[in-house]
Amino acid sequence: MTFQAHEIPFVIPKGGTVIIDSEPFYAVILKTVKLNSDVNCENAISEEERLEIQELFINNKVFALKCSDAGDLYYTNVSNDVNFIAVFAGKTLT
Repeated sequence: MTFQAHEIPFVIPKGGTVIIDSEPFYAVILKTVKLNSDVNCENAISEEERLEIQELFINNKVFALKCSDAGDLYYTNVSNDVNFIAVFAGKTLT
């Protein structure tokens, strides 16, 4: 699997599994956008915005959940009609 620039990469085990869970991690959500008929999913969170924020957090990955297609990364406990931008804050203790 190749990760997009806006995605947070993780190690994928060998074996061709369909669903893979990453290690649990902390993140600080910086912005959310609720999608509706007035908000274009593709433009809700721009790559330019993510890169501007990335410059502020040089030691931590800034990542975004954008429009999801089958096979894309997704995050649990996030509504299907929400996009977000966040900064990686470290691995969980468990």
